[in-house]
Amino acid sequence: MASREFVTCVVCQTLTIYCIVAYDNLALNKPAWQTNPYPHRQNVGADLAVDGRKANPPKSDGQCTLSHGNDTAEWRVDLGAVYSIHHIFLQYMTGTSLWGKDNYFTVYFLGFSVYISNTTNKDEGTLCFKDTNYTKATIPNPINITCPYYGRYVIYYNNRTHPPYPEGYSEDAFSDLCEVEVYGCSTPRRFGLTCSTPCPVNCLMGRCDIEAGTCFGCVKGHNGITCNEGCIEGYFGNNCSECSSNCVNNTCHNETGDCLTCEIGYIGERCEKECDLGWYGKGCSLPCGRCRNQDTCNHFDGRCPGECEPGWSGIYCNEKCEDGYFGLGCSFPCNNLNCFNSTDCDAIHGECTSSCISNWDGPFCNYCAPFKFGEFCNNSCSDSCQENRCNKTTGHCFACSGSKYGSFCEYEKEVYQLPANAFDANIGFIVTSSILIITLTGIAIYVLKQKCFPKCRTTRDQNYELTLIPSTSGGYANIQNVQVEELPELKTSEIHESPLSPVSTFSADYINVSANE
Repeated sequence: MASREFVTCVVCQTLTIYCIVAYDNLALNKPAWQTNPYPHRQNVGADLAVDGRKANPPKSDGQCTLSHGNDTAEWRVDLGAVYSIHHIFLQYMTGTSLWGKDNYFTVYFLGFSVYISNTTNKDEGTLCFKDTNYTKATIPNPINITCPYYGRYVIYYNNRTHPPYPEGYSEDAFSDLCEVEVYGCSTPRRFGLTCSTPCPVNCLMGRCDIEAGTCFGCVKGHNGITCNEGCIEGYFGNNCSECSSNCVNNTCHNETGDCLTCEIGYIGERCEKECDLGWYGKGCSLPCGRCRNQDTCNHFDGRCPGECEPGWSGIYCNEKCEDGYFGLGCSFPCNNLNCFNSTDCDAIHGECTSSCISNWDGPFCNYCAPFKFGEFCNNSCSDSCQENRCNKTTGHCFACSGSKYGSFCEYEKEVYQLPANAFDANIGFIVTSSILIITLTGIAIYVLKQKCFPKCRTTRDQNYELTLIPSTSGGYANIQNVQVEELPELKTSEIHESPLSPVSTFSADYINVSANE
């Protein structure tokens, strides 16, 4: 339960004194912490500075926080939640002596700072006070520091990190605090002396100045010190930020900042994006024309950066060539072609879109039709040309039909003609002659066999033995049991096979004959 300790006294004309209790001590008995606890004594911790006792006891009494000197000294209290704070009460240790330039503790108090923060890091909070002018003779004790902000942690800080120090400063920093009290409204979204007045409804997070009730910020779409005004045209959001310059007339939704309408060439909720490639105009709804080399048009006005594609013209390159013209810049007339209709050609390439005039052919009607040749394609290929095909310029045939020859196949080859029955007579003669030759040949072979048969048979029946024996003396063979009268039948290079030896071939010049007489 917060204690109401801050008292405002009002003296009326009747000299009657009315005491009004205002603001709550938000730090009473809350958790406290310090960096350099005093190591040589018990019951001198950081929590003694929030016990609510404001007496001025001696150092050994146990009512004040004691610290050990160091380069820096820090003490803080955790209020447990974020509160609206009005002021902070600090009472430094005096050691029962009168406070003044001769007091031993004044040198420790000089140069201190006080912060309010939503975290334990003082640098992430708000600096409420920083002593830069006090001296030993002028520094007050106790001291009230007005700090109308919101926060959870109240932090006392002192340092001796950058010598030389001002005159009268101690060499070390201390945090010997006897009492720290934080006064504010314990009820959220309230302000005023008794914390009974609600903050304006459009204050950001419901927070307002604890005395005046002015908002620290506004919810989206509202403006003014109490957030009861909308943003002027062209502005939006918590702090009435300026609408995008791409919004038409710089007007946007007063809460979201979304443009009501985009300028030409832009899209997106806040008109932050240029038209996609190939589109332009209001709402990026118009397709670009036929820009050459696939260039994209200007996203504002749709103009191509260079020429139009062949077959197209106009400042947006979206107009086809007029009838009778084609190509780049629509600068080529169709009437120099042989189209059936002289103005009837494709706007891009110039191809005839209808048929060609007589004797002409091709997409552009610029070469001769089949079977035609000549400068004006008005000459016909010779009928003697094979398939009636000829050179389109000279008319020369590529090949001739039948026995024709010549450049135009204008000549006839002379061919000897046999009588009608000559072929049949020749065939009969050839067949008859062939049969006769075959017959005579067969008769001759038969007669020769009949003459040879008795003599050949007698010769084979002769009883002789022809034995071939390899010679051991001179490479000759010995032949035994051979009748002398049979020798004339043995011819040079005759081959004989012995049942006792492999087949051998001997020349008659190397045969040694031994007759059995």
